[in-house]
Amino acid sequence: MSRAELIDTIVRIEWEDFLHVNNEGGVASCQRRPDTFKIMRTSLLQTYSDELLESYLDDVSTASATGRSLMTEKYAWMMENTDDTAFKQIASQLPLLPYEVCERIEHIVKFFLVWQAQANVLFPRMAEGGRPLLSEDDKPDSTSFESYLRGELKSYSARTIAIYERYAISCWHNGVNLAIANMDNIARHYGYANATDAELLDACRSASLTTLIDRLPQGLDTPVAELGDSLSGGERQRIGLARIFLNDAPFILLDEPTSALDALNEASVMQAIDELKRRGKTIVLVSHRASTCAFADFSLSVEHGRLSQWRARSTHRSWHASASARLKWCRR
Repeated sequence: MSRAELIDTIVRIEWEDFLHVNNEGGVASCQRRPDTFKIMRTSLLQTYSDELLESYLDDVSTASATGRSLMTEKYAWMMENTDDTAFKQIASQLPLLPYEVCERIEHIVKFFLVWQAQANVLFPRMAEGGRPLLSEDDKPDSTSFESYLRGELKSYSARTIAIYERYAISCWHNGVNLAIANMDNIARHYGYANATDAELLDACRSASLTTLIDRLPQGLDTPVAELGDSLSGGERQRIGLARIFLNDAPFILLDEPTSALDALNEASVMQAIDELKRRGKTIVLVSHRASTCAFADFSLSVEHGRLSQWRARSTHRSWHASASARLKWCRR
């Protein structure tokens, strides 16, 4: 059986098993998305070695033949951190794990926490909206990457875990990051060359550069002369914004980011900047355009070198220099 056939067989068995996982509150939304399930599971399994794939296929095939649900066990193990009370009620129904297996699992988890942290830094846009990294951030309705991985590994056989540990050690010593490999696979399934390509093109879309890129003869690889002299001022401005969107800096300073943009591109760029704000970024923006400043939570207006007005959007409070002067006059 080829690698592709191994993976397809595993995913097919997993999907059938997943459909029978009893979710509190009824069928979960992810149980209605077979295409997404296939992409995510296939991307992960593509990072496995042939030996690991064959051993895991034996796990899922044996479980399926004996009526055991590895998917149910995986989600049950996750509850050990997300819902301790509920977990205690079902813990006796789960298989006992030998100490040696638990040690191997923790060894694998340590590798993956480092790998995933590195991947999140390299690809913040892909990581956004994903699981929190550490189990300390678990909640009843939100499972961390750490707890999800530990739950999955606890559903594997002792033989598969031993193979996985050897494989993870080999990858670690050879500088192979399996979390990045997984992200690359996911990106390819969605039509990108890799995760880097996905991050770059997503940043370009946020900066309204898609039309420009499509128009260039070599796309992103098109030479644009020294300092981008073959581009318009607005195009250079949007490329600068794309660079900002690619970085995951907590503090962003923007000086006239929309001054060379038409109204349509301004609206698109400001929507992207507003999204950065919703993601917790602190943004200081300078602009002569009232429409550009409209999204700000707090704004200051300066006229003739002096503060003339401030406005807090969240409370609708405002102050005008002229009103202040009248108030002072009334108090005399």
